[in-house]
Parts: sequence; structure tokens; C-alpha cells
Amino acid sequence: MKATKIFEWMGAICIVALTAAWQFSCSEVNPIEKPCEDVDCSGHGDCTVEDGQAVCICHDGYAADGLSCIATVACCSVGTACEDVIEADCDGMSLGAGSSCSADSCPVVSACCTDGACTVTTEDDCTGYFLGTVLIGCDPNPCLPPEACCFPDGTCEEVAAGSCTGYPLGEDTSCAADACPAFDMDCNALVSCEVGSCHPGTGKCVYDARYQSLVEALRRRKSQLGIQGMAVAVIEGGEVTFATGLGSKVPGNVNRVRPSTLFRIGPLTMPLTAVATLQLEESGDIDLDEPVTTYLPGLSFDLDPGWAPSITPRHLLTMTSGMNNYWEYDVPTMLDDDALAEFINGYFGSAGYLQAPAGRMQIISCANFYVAGLIVETLTGAYYREVMRDRVWLPLGMERTFLLPEEVLADGDYVVTYSNVEQFYGQQLPPDAYDNGWGRPAAYAFSSVLDLAEFIKFLRDGNTEVLSDDLRIAMQSPQVNTHEMLDLDHFGFGLAVTEGLWIGDEFYDLRIVNIGSFIPGSTFGSSLPGYSAELVWIPGLDFGYVILGTGNAESFFDTMLTALPNLVTLPDPAPEPDLTVDPATYGDYEGQYWDPYWAGCITITVSGDNLRISVPHFDAYGTPYGTILRPSSPDNFDIYMWNVPINLTFLRDGDDQVEYIRNYFFVGEKVSSCPRAGLSSERGVPK
Repeated sequence: MKATKIFEWMGAICIVALTAAWQFSCSEVNPIEKPCEDVDCSGHGDCTVEDGQAVCICHDGYAADGLSCIATVACCSVGTACEDVIEADCDGMSLGAGSSCSADSCPVVSACCTDGACTVTTEDDCTGYFLGTVLIGCDPNPCLPPEACCFPDGTCEEVAAGSCTGYPLGEDTSCAADACPAFDMDCNALVSCEVGSCHPGTGKCVYDARYQSLVEALRRRKSQLGIQGMAVAVIEGGEVTFATGLGSKVPGNVNRVRPSTLFRIGPLTMPLTAVATLQLEESGDIDLDEPVTTYLPGLSFDLDPGWAPSITPRHLLTMTSGMNNYWEYDVPTMLDDDALAEFINGYFGSAGYLQAPAGRMQIISCANFYVAGLIVETLTGAYYREVMRDRVWLPLGMERTFLLPEEVLADGDYVVTYSNVEQFYGQQLPPDAYDNGWGRPAAYAFSSVLDLAEFIKFLRDGNTEVLSDDLRIAMQSPQVNTHEMLDLDHFGFGLAVTEGLWIGDEFYDLRIVNIGSFIPGSTFGSSLPGYSAELVWIPGLDFGYVILGTGNAESFFDTMLTALPNLVTLPDPAPEPDLTVDPATYGDYEGQYWDPYWAGCITITVSGDNLRISVPHFDAYGTPYGTILRPSSPDNFDIYMWNVPINLTFLRDGDDQVEYIRNYFFVGEKVSSCPRAGLSSERGVPK
């Protein structure tokens, strides 16, 4: 055992070695001069000696650059995240000389792409296309190089690679330098019109006038997002009245997306798992309000044996079990049909935990559907994918919905996508690029917009061979209040249910049944790398749609709303709910909240007109988050985490006192003061 200490003696820097025998030795390191001699740290700091070297400890508002102290600026990276750094080290948008994160608020900034170059700026200052919908920075560079896009009428347009809706010439091409090929003006295979007809004069697809505005809006959105391909189906009166594909199946390829093309559907898998679970309720094999341990006696949490018996199947289907959301994109060692049982009874039982008591609140967690899928397996005596195929998909007419990548590859009509998720950045992602055997009940199915249109038909008309009408209606009816938007936002069984719809400045008293990519009011977003998925059913308009696309959890909901008035007859507007957040209520939220498993101590303070959040555990791990909470509706705010605005809700008890703070990643219970002890277990906060 040996320890060392550095000290200064008679002008020399000496190292004292303390050995196990308590013997002392000293050797000169620099007998000639003192390291801090003549070092003034630019007049804005103090010099000290560390390990024999001069180091500047800078005053507030300054940071060390060698042996100088340079003034810092507030640097807005992405979202509203802020860091005080030297101007030259700011990889985001600087607020200029004299600024600081404690005194200045960052505007919402994100990557701005101009001719393949990336800068971080605001949407107003972006001269290219703004990636604010995904809020990402410039490292790695998300700006794909432009490519020339040719159209049958002979015109050429330079667009982001992968977003060409005509004939793409490939990356790093331009309309000035590269010639477009000759087109067969009688509409050759380069232009495929799934619905509508091909105009012989221009070679362009011409749609029924009702859908032309929808197609143009989706094309603009597709180009804005820079995604390569997508498909859409519209369901009216229980029938598919419009379906088409836009873009290509493979980046830079002319093989066009069709309505039949297969995509991973992410959380759209959940309501399908809910159907299989509710079938067991209908047959009397389960009771929604009995403990899940009645059906899974081996389910247990090592951290508290009392947790599992407190959870019911109802909690699973409404996501109110309190279980933490555990996720891995790719688990190549667990792809067989036994993976689900092995995971739930193995790792998840040993490491899983409840973020809140079962039934207290809705917490988004895929684990609810893992456990529901295992109940389905256990009580039917068949593997999950077999049950889904035989008892749900085929009876509903969903003949091309699969769980195994090899089934998709054999089918042949699928997309090869890409993702800006770090794990897969820069890679093309065919269907078998990643998989997870135990994640299948929550997110891993493949399907097409045409197959999923059959599910909307089921929600509308029913199919008693699959599920009773009472349970079908219960699926799409409010079961729990999420408290995220007054009393408008709810969850049914596997489906989000929102009681109201804004189109522009008008509010309509219409129910929206949905699941998918960050739809306003929706409680879950598609998060599988390289895919976007959205399913919406509006019973009061007898209108629904499905959109599947590449990208990363992109939302098309606002785009659909712009076209909706041309597709349906809207009712008279209703009185608009008041979503105003009164700053006088901010004092209700002040205090400390304790999350023993993930976030640790969370402190909320009122600072002028702002509500601020501090999470020291995030700071220690380098987890990016904005410290200013942005009000969205009573008891609800947006917090920027990992560059994305995520809803944060303050939940009140029966006496109208704030009891919990909740968002997608953490739940904290309000306490008089946080415990001095650390977290109950090392979860490893991701950076």
C-alpha cells in the first residue's frame, strides 16, 4: 500500500511517499522555480499547483484555457439545454458576450441543415431546413448531402438525400451537374400510382381532388423530415378509400414504397397484444382485477416481494402497474420463442422495480405488455407469436403482419431504413438489422398500412369471433385519466383516448383513439430506430388513418389535420378548454421529490416568472436536460431531455396537494427533504 502527497519546501516541489512501514522519502521535482510564478490567469483567476503543474482556478464567468481564464458565454446546445463555456468551445448557439445560463434563457434550438452543413440555431434563424421536430445537435452530423430529384415533366429539384418523390440520382448529385434520364411520358415503372391515375402529359400521379391536398401535405412533411419512404391509408365508412406510398423502399433506390410495403410498427403492437389479453377475460381464463400472480405464480421482484401481487391485468393494459420501462433495441442472444418467459422470470424479476404503487398513476412502460404477453402464452399454452397469428391477425384479415424478420425478408416487400440513433448511425437497417425476442409484445411487429386498416375496421365494426363488442368498446373508451391535459387525455386498453381535437384555433368535441408517434395528447411514441408509426381513429367523423414511415418516431398528425377539412364535414366548434397555466400556482410545485431508483433528488424552485428543476444525479452523469420548465397546461410542463421536449406532470392527492412529479423517465414522490443516502440501486443513468 502506498500513498503520496505533494508539498512545497524551500522553493522545491517534493513528493512524500508513505509506505506500509511508515517510512518517508522525498525527491525533488522542480528545484529551480515555482510553477505558479508569473502566472496571473489573465487577471480572472488564481493559480494553484496540482501534481506539480500550475493550474488556473477561474472566477465565476470565466473558464480555464491553458493558463488563461477566458470569459464564458451561455451556450445553447439543443432544446433549451444550456452550458457556460468558452465561445470557441460552444458547439451550439452562443448567446454572446456577458451571457450566462443562470441569467439568460435559451430559446429552442436544434440542427439546421444547409447544403449538407449543420449548425445549431433557432427555427427563425435557420436558412436551410430546421430539424426542430427531432431536436438533435450536429455531432454526428444529421444533415444528409443533397441529391438531384428528377420528375417526369423534365424538372429537377435538389432535396435531402432519401426524400426524393421522383427519380433520385443519388447522394452528392446536383441539377446543374447531373442530367435527368428520359421518362416514358405514358407513365413507366418509375412512377407508380397505387390510387388514382397517371397523367399521360406529365407522368405524375393524379388523385381524386379530395386527396390531392393530403398527398401534397404529406410530400412536404416527408421532405421537411428528410425521410426516404412512407405509406398512408385512409379509412372512411369502414372502407379503405385511399392508400398510397411515397418515396423509396431503399435509400437512393427507385423501388417505390407501396401501401403493401412492410414497416416495423413500434407501439402499434400494444393494442394488438391487448386484444389477445382481453380474449382471456372474455373466456373467463383471467379476471382483469385479480393479481397477475394468480396466472404467473413465478413472477416476483427481488427488491420487494409484495410488488407483483399488487399488479392486475387491468393495470397492465392501462399502463398503471408502476413498473419501470426497461428496453433494449437488439438482443441477439434472446430471439427464440422462450425469450419472453426467460426475461420476465429472470433479469426483469431481479432488476425491475415499481416507480409508484400499482394503480396510482399511468406510467409509460413496455414492461406492461411484456407481462401481458407472458400471461397470453401461459394460459393458451402456445407461444406469443403463434397466438397473435392464429387468434388475432388472421381472424382480422391481417394476413401480412409478422414478428420474425425472416418472414419479412421472405415476403420481399419491405423497407430498408436508416436511423440517427447513435447505436445504428450511418447504417442501413434491413428488417433483420436488430431484434428482441422478449420485446415483441410491445413493439416489434411488422405490418403494412393495409393490414392495420383492418384493425381500424375492427375498432369501428367489431368482430365477435375475435372479441366481444363490450370489450372492443372498452378498449377505445377512457379507463384511466393521465392528467396530462386537464381531463381530456386518457388511456383505454392499449390505446390512447383523447376527448377533444384542435384544428387551428378551433376546438371540436371529438374523441380521438390513437397510438403512435408523439401525437398531441397521445401517451406513447414510436421509438424503434428507423421507423415511424401512427394509427388514428375518430369515431365521430367515421374517419381513420394509418401512416407508416422511416425516420425516428416522426409525427404526421398536424399534417393530417391540415387536410382533414377537405376530407370530412366537421361539426360546429365547441368551447375551447382553458389550458392557461397560472404562475400563482407555481408555489404548489416547489420542494423536493425523491426517486430512489433513477433520478434521485429532484428540486423544484420558483425563479421570477419561471419554474426551475435541478437534478444533481443527472448533472453527475452528464445527462442533458433543460432547467427551465415550460408550461403547457395546468399541472403540466415541458422539460427538454436528450434534446426532446417531454411532458412533465405534477400529480395531486385527494386533498389537492401535489404528491408526485412524473415524466416518461422518472417519478418522484414529494418529500420534506431528500434522504442523504444514495439511490437504492445502480441503474446507470444514460448520457
